[in-house]
Amino acid sequence: MNETAFTVRRLTVAVPGVRGFQRRYEAAVPDVPADQVAALVRGGASWSKMEKLIESSAPHGFLSTPETTRTL
Repeated sequence: MNETAFTVRRLTVAVPGVRGFQRRYEAAVPDVPADQVAALVRGGASWSKMEKLIESSAPHGFLSTPETTRTL
Protein backbone atom coordinates (compact mmCIF):
# COMPACT_ATOMS: atom_id res chain seq x y z
CA MET A 1 0.00 0.00 0.00
CA ASN A 2 1.22 3.48 -0.86
CA GLU A 3 0.19 6.78 0.60
CA THR A 4 0.35 10.11 -1.18
CA ALA A 5 -0.17 13.39 0.67
CA PHE A 6 -1.57 16.40 -1.13
CA THR A 7 -1.61 19.99 0.02
CA VAL A 8 -4.85 21.77 -0.73
CA ARG A 9 -6.20 25.27 -0.29
CA ARG A 10 -9.65 25.68 1.14
CA LEU A 11 -11.57 28.72 -0.01
CA THR A 12 -14.26 30.20 2.18
CA VAL A 13 -16.67 32.41 0.28
CA ALA A 14 -19.36 34.46 1.92
CA VAL A 15 -22.70 34.14 0.14
CA PRO A 16 -25.73 36.37 0.69
CA GLY A 17 -28.13 33.45 1.11
CA VAL A 18 -27.56 29.70 1.02
CA ARG A 19 -30.71 28.77 -0.94
CA GLY A 20 -30.18 31.46 -3.58
CA PHE A 21 -26.55 30.42 -3.95
CA GLN A 22 -27.61 26.78 -4.24
CA ARG A 23 -30.08 27.60 -7.04
CA ARG A 24 -27.47 29.61 -8.96
CA TYR A 25 -24.86 26.87 -8.49
CA GLU A 26 -27.22 24.15 -9.69
CA ALA A 27 -28.12 26.22 -12.75
CA ALA A 28 -24.44 26.84 -13.57
CA VAL A 29 -23.31 23.26 -12.85
CA PRO A 30 -25.71 20.82 -14.51
CA ASP A 31 -25.95 17.14 -13.68
CA VAL A 32 -23.97 14.54 -15.58
CA PRO A 33 -26.20 13.32 -18.45
CA ALA A 34 -26.28 9.83 -16.95
CA ASP A 35 -28.67 8.28 -19.47
CA GLN A 36 -26.61 9.53 -22.41
CA VAL A 37 -23.34 8.40 -20.81
CA ALA A 38 -24.80 4.96 -20.15
CA ALA A 39 -26.02 4.72 -23.75
CA LEU A 40 -22.53 5.56 -25.06
CA VAL A 41 -20.99 2.95 -22.76
CA ARG A 42 -23.52 0.29 -23.79
CA GLY A 43 -22.89 1.10 -27.44
CA GLY A 44 -19.11 0.91 -27.09
CA ALA A 45 -18.70 4.52 -28.24
CA SER A 46 -15.28 6.01 -28.72
CA TRP A 47 -13.70 8.16 -26.03
CA SER A 48 -13.94 11.19 -28.32
CA LYS A 49 -17.73 10.79 -28.45
CA MET A 50 -17.82 10.70 -24.64
CA GLU A 51 -15.66 13.84 -24.52
CA LYS A 52 -17.99 15.64 -26.94
CA LEU A 53 -21.02 14.72 -24.85
CA ILE A 54 -19.41 15.92 -21.62
CA GLU A 55 -18.07 19.12 -23.19
CA SER A 56 -21.48 19.97 -24.66
CA SER A 57 -23.16 19.26 -21.31
CA ALA A 58 -20.82 21.37 -19.17
CA PRO A 59 -21.06 25.02 -20.25
CA HIS A 60 -18.59 26.11 -17.55
CA GLY A 61 -16.44 22.96 -17.51
CA PHE A 62 -18.09 21.35 -14.48
CA LEU A 63 -20.81 18.75 -14.02
CA SER A 64 -22.54 17.69 -10.83
CA THR A 65 -22.65 14.05 -9.83
CA PRO A 66 -25.72 13.58 -7.64
CA GLU A 67 -26.15 10.28 -5.83
CA THR A 68 -28.21 8.80 -8.68
CA THR A 69 -25.39 9.17 -11.20
CA ARG A 70 -22.48 7.98 -9.07
CA THR A 71 -23.20 4.37 -9.95
CA LEU A 72 -22.16 4.84 -13.59
